[in-house]
Amino acid sequence: TALAQGIRVGTIFAIAWGIAGGLAAIAGTFVAAGAAGIEQTSWTIALKALPAIIIGGLDSIPGAVIGGLAVGVVESLTAVYQPDVAPWLGNNFALVAPYALMFVVLLVKPYGLFGTKEVERV
Repeated sequence: TALAQGIRVGTIFAIAWGIAGGLAAIAGTFVAAGAAGIEQTSWTIALKALPAIIIGGLDSIPGAVIGGLAVGVVESLTAVYQPDVAPWLGNNFALVAPYALMFVVLLVKPYGLFGTKEVERV
């Protein structure tokens, strides 16, 4: 629909990729700076937010909130019950459980639980 309204789609894609590349360069600079650039707490939050956003759907804010709740519940339940039920998974499987849930959700619904499927007509 953007093309039908006269928006240059190729130019917008190029600008978006340029902005993404610039932000990646800035992020790389912060990572290279080490502890002086980004606190360790920020990495922990970011690594917990990633599966929440993807589980809920990249274009759905309520979905991201529900994904965050799902990540919290799965992580807590795994931390409590996993040592008794499946001790062979190791001590810190609660940190991996949200990513396992994300993998399962993406297998069932590739756009997340509340993501919208984008259809491109040729």
